[in-house]
Amino acid sequence: MTSSFPHELKKFVLKEFQKHLDKEPPIDGEKLTIKNYFYFFHITEIKEQFDKLLIEGDIKAINDYLFLNLYIIKFFRTVRHDEYDTRKSVELLKEYVKEQQMKREMTYNN
Repeated sequence: MTSSFPHELKKFVLKEFQKHLDKEPPIDGEKLTIKNYFYFFHITEIKEQFDKLLIEGDIKAINDYLFLNLYIIKFFRTVRHDEYDTRKSVELLKEYVKEQQMKREMTYNN
């Protein structure tokens, strides 16, 4: 009996994403790794959603998902946000993600 889970695809995607993480500047003096990337979201279902996307095999959706979560990590660890004004922080997060997505599109689509 063989598993339908794409283990090789997962290994490849994470290896390639780690190459991108290696290019990122340290956050709080620490380089991002796949391990601490997923640990940041350890109380959420990020791994399960990632595995679901792998099974569906949509590479664009996988990349978009990984980078969206990277932007969220960077926002909460580098951008000054108001911990007491959730609404304001959500708006700042939306703006930050939009800016980062535009930068990424300009970098990789040109």
